[in-house]
Amino acid sequence: MFKPLLYTAIAVSLLTACSKSDKSTVDNSNQPVDSIAVQISGSVNKQFKIAQKSTVGYTKFTKTGFETFTITADLDSAGKAYHVSCGALPMQLIKGEQVFDGMLSTGGQTTIGTSNDRKDYSGGMYFLYFDTDINRTNSKVHMNLTDITDMGKYLRLRGSYNYNAAYASADLSMPCIQDMLANSGRQPAYNAPVCGAQDIHVNATFTVYIDKITQQ
Repeated sequence: MFKPLLYTAIAVSLLTACSKSDKSTVDNSNQPVDSIAVQISGSVNKQFKIAQKSTVGYTKFTKTGFETFTITADLDSAGKAYHVSCGALPMQLIKGEQVFDGMLSTGGQTTIGTSNDRKDYSGGMYFLYFDTDINRTNSKVHMNLTDITDMGKYLRLRGSYNYNAAYASADLSMPCIQDMLANSGRQPAYNAPVCGAQDIHVNATFTVYIDKITQQ
C-alpha cells in the first residue's frame, strides 16, 4: 500500500537527475529554439504549445542514442503550472516507434497544479490503478522519431510521444486499502473509483535540437 508514494518519489528524482545532464556544460546561447505541442485529455483537458531553448535532458549521448533522454514542456496558465515529460528513456537514434517502460517503470510523468495543490501523474501509477495488463501494455511510453537530421553543430530530432498516466493520493483511505487487500493478485492492484484515482492521456509533438559537442 506504499507503492503510490514510492512512484511519486521516483518520478521527482528522475526529473531532477535529467535536469543535471551533460547539456548543463554546453554554451547554448546560439542554440535553435525547441518547439513542443502538448495535448492532455481525460481527468484534465489542456492544450498548449511552447517555443524555448533547452527542453531536452539526457545522459551519455552517443552516435546511436542516449543512455537516458527526456523532453519537458512547462507552462504557467491561470495560476496553475503544467510540467509534462516523456519520462527518462534509453532512446535509440532510429526512426519509427520505440516503446518504453521508463526508468524504474515510472513511464511518462506529468505534474499539474499549484504549490499548495499539486498532482503528479505517471505511468507507474497508471499501472497500479488502471492497467488491466500485467505486462504493462497500457502504461508504457510510445516514442516515435520521424526525422533525425545532422545540422552541423546540432542534431535536430522531430517526432511525437504519447502515454497514459494516473494520479492517486499517497494518503490512501481505509476502504481503498481494504479493497486492495481483499482482492490480492488483481490487476490493477487498486480500485481506481474506490481510491479516488484519476487518469490522463498525453500526446505531444516536438522539434528539438541537441548540441553535438556532448556526443561521445
